[in-house]
Amino acid sequence: MSILLNSDDAEREEHLDYVRELLMYYVRKCEDIYGNTFTVYNVHSLLHLPDDVEHFRCSLNGISGFPFENYLQTLKKMVRQSRSPIAQVAKRLAELEQSTKCRPLTKEWFTRISTRPRDCCFILQNKDYVFVKEICKEGTLVCDVLRQCHTESLFSEPCDSKLLNIVRVEQSPYPTPAVPYSTTADPYPMPAVPYSTPAVPLFSSLVPQSM
Repeated sequence: MSILLNSDDAEREEHLDYVRELLMYYVRKCEDIYGNTFTVYNVHSLLHLPDDVEHFRCSLNGISGFPFENYLQTLKKMVRQSRSPIAQVAKRLAELEQSTKCRPLTKEWFTRISTRPRDCCFILQNKDYVFVKEICKEGTLVCDVLRQCHTESLFSEPCDSKLLNIVRVEQSPYPTPAVPYSTTADPYPMPAVPYSTPAVPLFSSLVPQSM
């Protein structure tokens, strides 16, 4: 799933065949692991996810049905009693259209970047890691950098952990000049360097490399 959800088109498409192999293995073995009651149609549908991602050429997030499923909860709340539920929903929707339209409240989403240990570690597009030491007023960040070549894989089976951006940190980062600030970042929990500690991504987007 991590590969299918990857927003990097080139990296995602490169490993689609490997994703197919993993899902095929999972579907074959799930009955042995969870029992025969687990093998429902939804399990078989997993085999077609790589085909959908390949066909639409986007991350699995881009073709997810979750937004529609979430809105279904809104429709369900419009039903006040068990009689004529469709008519009730139609009336509620008509009332909403005829009511005074106010500007919807929006919530800004942003990546938290600070010098605190839990919010200071990020990965660049070239897979180097940066540790924010200072946030400057002119829109730059003073960071320490840990090069990808100075990290090790946390595991190698069933795939190299670096494919999922999971690494073992065994070397302290070294200083680098200020870099341009960006709000599109891939945050990591702060590894307790120089000790051997795993670094695991919190979500999938990356900081543009500007070094």
